[in-house]
Amino acid sequence: MNTIVDNDKHLRQRFLSGALVEQLQQFSVLDHDQAEALGLALADIAEEIVVIYRDIVPRLEHATTPEAFQDALTDLFDAFRHVDYHIHDATRLEP
Repeated sequence: MNTIVDNDKHLRQRFLSGALVEQLQQFSVLDHDQAEALGLALADIAEEIVVIYRDIVPRLEHATTPEAFQDALTDLFDAFRHVDYHIHDATRLEP
C-alpha cells in the first residue's frame, strides 16, 4: 500500500496521461471514450484509496471520543461507496 500512498500524484497522473487509453485502443479492447472513462475511474479510485489510508484510517485509530470515531467511520463508508461507484461504472464499459 505504500506505493499508492507514497506516490499518489504520480499514480493519478499515470492513469490520466493517456498511455492506458492508447493501449486499450491499440488492442481494440475499448473505444476511445470507454478507454478514457476507465482511466478516469482508475485515477479516482487511486485518489480515494489515498484518502482512506492517509486521512480516514488514522482518524479511526486515533479517535478519542465515540463521536470522532463515528464521524471517521461514516467518512470511511462514504469513501467505500465512492470506490464502489467507480468500480461499477467501469464494469459497464466491458467490450
